[in-house]
Amino acid sequence: MRWIVILCIALVLSALAVYKNQERPATRDLTATTTPETPVLYQDGILGFNVTYQQQDELKTTDFEGFLPITAAPVVAFQLPADLFTGTNLAEVGVYIGASSSPDVLAKCAKPSKNFGEISSGTTTLNGVVWNIFNSTGVGAGNIYDQKTYRTLRGNTCFEMTELLHSGNIDNYPQGTVIEFDKAKFQGLLESIAQTFTFTK
Repeated sequence: MRWIVILCIALVLSALAVYKNQERPATRDLTATTTPETPVLYQDGILGFNVTYQQQDELKTTDFEGFLPITAAPVVAFQLPADLFTGTNLAEVGVYIGASSSPDVLAKCAKPSKNFGEISSGTTTLNGVVWNIFNSTGVGAGNIYDQKTYRTLRGNTCFEMTELLHSGNIDNYPQGTVIEFDKAKFQGLLESIAQTFTFTK
């Protein structure tokens, strides 16, 4: 008889627990989470453009003139975090934006830079604006600099945007210490930033 009473009590307690859980709202419905992939909007009110990047990316405004072959005038850069390519031969990756109103720069804006070994790759349209595309690969001291550069004239300003993949020659590393980085993957990540460039005036 005692075991019947215990069983009844257990059933009543289980039913109450289920009822209370049904009344309690799910935690995921109440909290908003922020992840490294959360998009962030960069707004330049002076030059008049926006770019969307990921929260994990590092925003820089100096020290990248060399990645801007024509303008050499840094405005902003979005560098991907090193933990995305740890253990590979990739050393640096990012999108670098510059702008210049120098008459010399304006004259060269739509042409490939011979000094940087650029090759013209035609044009593309980003959010309603036509950009010239140039590709180049620089090699030195075991380093490889793959650059895809967009340039366009807007009023009296040349805008320049470079996607950079800076890597080390895989043959220069002791065997088994690093792996070859996934070039297509990182080109895609850079392109996803560049494609958001939008003029606001």
